[in-house]
Amino acid sequence: MNSRRKILLVHGIPDVNGEDTLKLVVKTLSDHLNMPDLSVADVSRCHRMGSIKSGKQRAILLKFKQLSLRNQVWYDKTKLKGTGITLSEFLTRDRHAIFMEARQRFGVSKCWTKDGSIFVVQSNGSRRRIVAKSELDSIPCGSDVQRPAPSAVVASSAAAPPKSRPAALPAQVNRSRRIVKK
Repeated sequence: MNSRRKILLVHGIPDVNGEDTLKLVVKTLSDHLNMPDLSVADVSRCHRMGSIKSGKQRAILLKFKQLSLRNQVWYDKTKLKGTGITLSEFLTRDRHAIFMEARQRFGVSKCWTKDGSIFVVQSNGSRRRIVAKSELDSIPCGSDVQRPAPSAVVASSAAAPPKSRPAALPAQVNRSRRIVKK
């Protein structure tokens, strides 16, 4: 993630044939974020990602020369509400998969990324940093999501094929934490 620190992905800017992507993104962000000092010289790399598909807008990778400017744009992203343009961090494939799973389990408003790390608000209101999928599995969902008891999952898996179990409710065994003596 260290090599991706200065990179943001810009979503929602329509593809135009023969566009100058760099100028288009800089103008769009400077207008919407009220940053007149943002210029083409502040960006070291800018290009569309992926292949062209009809009806789909491709994300734009935007790498800044200075981390401070990238952070200023990142923290001003709330000014983009209602414009159809969104910003996201350029996560690795594994971290992106964990982040999308967290959003599905806990909701969009309770999951976010910051500097490549994934954060989740737990049911007790505390924040937790997630690094691996196993950590995500160890967080209990809030009272709005009903998970079956571990014994019910084991009993139902013996009686029925595994495909009958819902995909959103993985089998989870709650274990007490081990206390390490020093």
